[in-house]
Amino acid sequence: LAAACTGEKIGGGGEQEGEGEGEKEGTKADASSLAKDLEETLVVSPESTAAKAPIEIEPSRQPTQSQSPTPLFVLYGSATGNAEHMAKDLAASYQTALQSSPSAYFPSVTCCPLNDYKKKCLDVWSAPPASPAAKHGVLFLCSTTGNADAPENADRFVRWLKRKSTEPTRPFRHCAYAVLGLGDSNYDVFCAVGKLIDRKVGELGGTRARSVACADEATGLEEVVEPWVTGVLDDLARVCGGLGATDSASTTSASASAAAEEDSSAAEEKKMDDEPRPTSTQTPIPTTPSSEGVATLRKHLGLAPQDPLPAVPHSCLPAMTSHLSSCEFVRDDDDDHDDDIANGATRSDRPRENSVEDHLTETSGSSGCHFTLTRPYESRILNARYLTKGTGAECARNVCEMMMMSTTTTEKTKHWNDAACSDEEEEATAERDRLLLRAMEMYDRHFPLAAPSNNDADGSNDNDERQQRLQYVKNGKRVIEMTLALPDDFTLEYEPGDSVGLLVPNAPHATRFVLDMLRAHHGILPTQKIVLDGSTTTTTTDSRSRPITVGEAVRNKMDLCSPVKKKRLFLLSQYATDPEERRALRLLSANVNANGNGSGVEETSGRSVGDLFQTYVEEQHRSIVDILKEFPSCQSIPLEGLFGILPAIPPRYYSVCSSPLSGKEVIDGYSFHLKVAFSVVDYLTPSSPNDPNSHRRMGGVATRYLECLCSPFLCNDSAAATTTAIIPPTIQIFPKPTHDFRLPTDLSTPLVLIGPGTGIAPFLGFLSHRRAQISSLESKQAAEVASEGTWRGGYELDPEELNISNSEARGLNLAVDYMRKQRHGEIDLFFGCRYRDHDWLYEKEVEEFRTMGIVSRSYNAFSREEGQEKMYVQTIMLKDEACGSRLVDMITKQMASVYICGDGNAMGRDVQEAITRLLAEKKFGKQSDEREATEKAVEYVDQMKRSGRFVLDIWS
Repeated sequence: LAAACTGEKIGGGGEQEGEGEGEKEGTKADASSLAKDLEETLVVSPESTAAKAPIEIEPSRQPTQSQSPTPLFVLYGSATGNAEHMAKDLAASYQTALQSSPSAYFPSVTCCPLNDYKKKCLDVWSAPPASPAAKHGVLFLCSTTGNADAPENADRFVRWLKRKSTEPTRPFRHCAYAVLGLGDSNYDVFCAVGKLIDRKVGELGGTRARSVACADEATGLEEVVEPWVTGVLDDLARVCGGLGATDSASTTSASASAAAEEDSSAAEEKKMDDEPRPTSTQTPIPTTPSSEGVATLRKHLGLAPQDPLPAVPHSCLPAMTSHLSSCEFVRDDDDDHDDDIANGATRSDRPRENSVEDHLTETSGSSGCHFTLTRPYESRILNARYLTKGTGAECARNVCEMMMMSTTTTEKTKHWNDAACSDEEEEATAERDRLLLRAMEMYDRHFPLAAPSNNDADGSNDNDERQQRLQYVKNGKRVIEMTLALPDDFTLEYEPGDSVGLLVPNAPHATRFVLDMLRAHHGILPTQKIVLDGSTTTTTTDSRSRPITVGEAVRNKMDLCSPVKKKRLFLLSQYATDPEERRALRLLSANVNANGNGSGVEETSGRSVGDLFQTYVEEQHRSIVDILKEFPSCQSIPLEGLFGILPAIPPRYYSVCSSPLSGKEVIDGYSFHLKVAFSVVDYLTPSSPNDPNSHRRMGGVATRYLECLCSPFLCNDSAAATTTAIIPPTIQIFPKPTHDFRLPTDLSTPLVLIGPGTGIAPFLGFLSHRRAQISSLESKQAAEVASEGTWRGGYELDPEELNISNSEARGLNLAVDYMRKQRHGEIDLFFGCRYRDHDWLYEKEVEEFRTMGIVSRSYNAFSREEGQEKMYVQTIMLKDEACGSRLVDMITKQMASVYICGDGNAMGRDVQEAITRLLAEKKFGKQSDEREATEKAVEYVDQMKRSGRFVLDIWS
């Protein structure tokens, strides 16, 4: 680089054999031309001691003003971590790029949750810039959760935007902004919070730098995120500098840049493949002439083994870099953090007794304490059962026997429960992982999803084969109800309709592969200690983060099992020591059109590369571990590189299927508990003749882990409870309240509950809650309700302890008489599943609710009954005349509230269309033509949503 900048020759003209042709010629390089080439093509390689992700974001410059006096503000609202990771990616990349370009327009960056706006941003936003035309730059990245709800770390900001008292202050009159909204089009309201922020900030004086961008989780966030990140800083700097907003300018500039890069794409690719790359101190990974991953991609593209893979220009690669987390190794003689642990700090992921004080956190929005994602409650599994009728307990019993036979593990697990960070603890945890892996293998063998590949026809008749295939399908459909302990001091509250978040570790096989890889290629042991820094932005971090072992970090702090994203593949390609594998990973990460190659990617003589990522990664659910196995030269990536690439493990959310008012049964010493129901994710990926690793069995990271933990309860054997001494049945949880999916406060409001599959789970909580409310109104416990409120109890009062006057007693009696006379509204329940004899969930419980009069009508649809027409809940609504008429009557005359819960891929939309069609035919069809009736029906449903009478809780 120095030689080039001084005009000297590049290369040595033959210092090494096999040098590139350009190097042999020794051409002179103009400094500005070389800088442009480097800007477009150079990617920073991993250093020997610290892996740094490549810088792809160039700090924007202002043409008329040298630099902004205020930082770039990047604010996020995130429920599952996507928006947070993107915001921190963007902020960290900009901050790192400032080191090489200190004169960039924004001198620094501030990244924080939206709810921190008041203490970190508002004072700056309110102050006018030095130049009248200048603006403060603000980027908003926010997801939408639930039914158009703001995430928990953005709700106060959204409420502030909507307050009438905020409007006169016009707090954004000195700001320019851009908004990236994240949502899921399976939900009825798409990106509602992002759109609201974009609109309200503009109404409050903000200057929009570019139109709001809405990324869809259902179709892939990257399609929208990547272009937004690529150009948003240029647009924002342009507006902040007083040049005005223009989407077309950035688009034209991007197009021109893409065209220029397209012309030189082949040269760029040749440079990147031919130039020697800086190497790390570790031993290079030996590779075969064509690794498994490269060979599979060639087959997909119809290429011969000797044919090169298509070249990918820089313009087609992801623009975002990743700085999700960093780590620092702790010296053996550094005992500061160990002293902290000895003096009271605790392991956040260690099974604990029912101790609450270590996990509490105060919030400004609550007068009490509660548990959150960052400070979860260590809950104990108290009970579990299979809800699917055909699922036997034999395998769970075998798993328990296997664990109990591992007598040597008991002493190790004692260390795992009681020790601080130690070699013994990591050894015990590794043994625990091995037991879990064996248990999962036993479940796989007991519940096969397909016949063995060598199982030829054995003379069985067609009916037997059909029944066997049917059993394979049912094996992959297992549903479990799990009971979790709650603290006794009411610090974890919930209501029917809420969800609970669960934190789970990576799958044991993935953890073991990465730990073995780090040991083999870097000499890193699982027992070595590191300190993690989860935020490399300018936000405040805990400088005294406790040290954890490498094993714990790999097991709990990075997502090894989710399908890998394009951005991660591109970042991983920088660590590939084999040029062929590096090119293959770049090809997988390229942003190409599904209809063709597009954007300058070289065409092949075979198939289009447009669907390569979909076919190879998404359909086969390939994770980062799968990629590391199939592209082995990437195994040179160090631990710091893994943390720089991979996000944290996302929490799993499950709807609560119990009521806090139902019963006070004490289970294993715990008076308070909740229930959740979940399907064990277990399936085969599609089969492909071009992919030797296709048609493989995949399991849910959380649900299969939970199935193993629940084994002592699933086997219906009280003696198996001793198994819990080996693998403690504990799980970290935190509440996720909902604002909309709530029972009406008026008991007389009729309800229409539509919950196919596990979508029925929250409705069991609704029905249990309604039963408890009615029971309390019909008994002498009404006085207790008046004294205790509507919470789940816990304070038993004798009648003598109620010191009330006669007049107060008469008032209570009048209240009891009034409440006893209240009529509770009718409830119709719709449920759907595949097989009547297998996955008809809560059949017995619903029948009991019908007998008690809680449920008025129940409609059940079965979509895979042999010899019968496929029936779904919406089919019953439309084909059963009595059902359809009653449904319309309840909605339009009785003013019933409608709740829909379940898989949102199609069900939610289909059910809503069926209800709209019924309203059009039976309510509006008599006075209007078909088109007008449909429009009125749609408006009627929309009005129900606005008034809270039509609520959805769906998931993808």
